[in-house]
Amino acid sequence: MTARLPRPARLRPADLLRLGLLGPRTRRLRSALSALGIALGIAAVVAVTGISASNQAHLLDRLDRLGSNLITVSPGEDFEGKKVPLPKESVTMLGNIAPVERVSATGNTKANVYRNEFVPSNQTNSLRVLSARLDLLKAVRGEVRTGRWLDHATERLPVVVLGSSSAERLGVTAPGTKVWIAGEGLTGEWYGVLGILEPNELVPEIDDSVLVGGPTAIASLDGDRTPSTVYLRVHPDRVSDVQDVAAATANPAQPGMVAVSRPSDLLKARAETDDTLTGLVLSLAGWPCSSEGWASPTPWWSASWNGGERWGCGGRWGRAGDRSRHSSSSRRCSWGCSAGWSVPLSGPRRSTRTRPGRGGPPQYRWSGRSRGPRWPWS
Repeated sequence: MTARLPRPARLRPADLLRLGLLGPRTRRLRSALSALGIALGIAAVVAVTGISASNQAHLLDRLDRLGSNLITVSPGEDFEGKKVPLPKESVTMLGNIAPVERVSATGNTKANVYRNEFVPSNQTNSLRVLSARLDLLKAVRGEVRTGRWLDHATERLPVVVLGSSSAERLGVTAPGTKVWIAGEGLTGEWYGVLGILEPNELVPEIDDSVLVGGPTAIASLDGDRTPSTVYLRVHPDRVSDVQDVAAATANPAQPGMVAVSRPSDLLKARAETDDTLTGLVLSLAGWPCSSEGWASPTPWWSASWNGGERWGCGGRWGRAGDRSRHSSSSRRCSWGCSAGWSVPLSGPRRSTRTRPGRGGPPQYRWSGRSRGPRWPWS
């Protein structure tokens, strides 16, 4: 008849709970300071990531408003240095590219603008008269300071919208003022000011221009029927893809004669900003594991009251870099922690001890009845 094996002794959940609360109850100050340190650490991480996320969102919004996803397509030059005009269908063809969100264009005219008819024709103040589409303001994300923008009714009337710089050079401060527009081979005519635009950091050529409706420019100002500059508002993540196909789409017959603006440094700044917060969070998350002063497990040694010796894992309460010669990194802690230290706890009174071999744990020969493990708080 085989003897029955003894039933393994196990701690009940209530015993485990009392055992777990033994340390916090006996070391109240240490437990309180530890909890305070953990709370402060979590609060610091939340605060840093929250502030960084807020600043990132503000910066990305400003970069988008400045036009990190704006591409301009304009006529290029041939081998003789002459401008090669874009086809009339280029605006529609560029608008058919899937990632393009908005497209608009301006066109050149043969006219110049003056404050009145008595100003000499050569004193143009470096201002240009351009024809504008009705959706130009949305494409370049411009704003009207005073007055209003062109619409389907006013684009056929003798009215203009002034850029911020052109209004200053002409001395116009409010809508309702009239300016004189004339040119070589053109009959001079008064045009009423319909509105004045806010300064545009992204498209400075609009600030130096006087904008008229497309039908009026063609009928009265000998305007070109082909676009001089096409503005594409593209999805921010597809700017490079659209740039690669914009020239061939605008002028399939001569793609090499098309000038496509490269993404500005704002696009690079946007990409770097996207990666900054991720790197910050990863750095904060990885710092505790790499810091010897916080999460590095540390063995400790002390002499017990009965003349024996014991070793344990100091955990986060030990002193960093205090590795004992009695510790070994080849085994786990006797308490089951993942620090990786071998920590033989104090047992019965020892009789003799042999020196450990190179790299190995200490070897003991024990005598007498075992007293059982002595816990660190005992």
